[in-house]
Amino acid sequence: MNKANITRGAKIFGLGLVALLLLVVISVALLL
Repeated sequence: MNKANITRGAKIFGLGLVALLLLVVISVALLL
């Protein structure tokens, strides 16, 4: 695997992680 591919994957993974965290925070805020 070349470096560009790895960084792109890491970026997508990071974005997904942030989106998941936001979803959890929003759902918790709505429940409270």
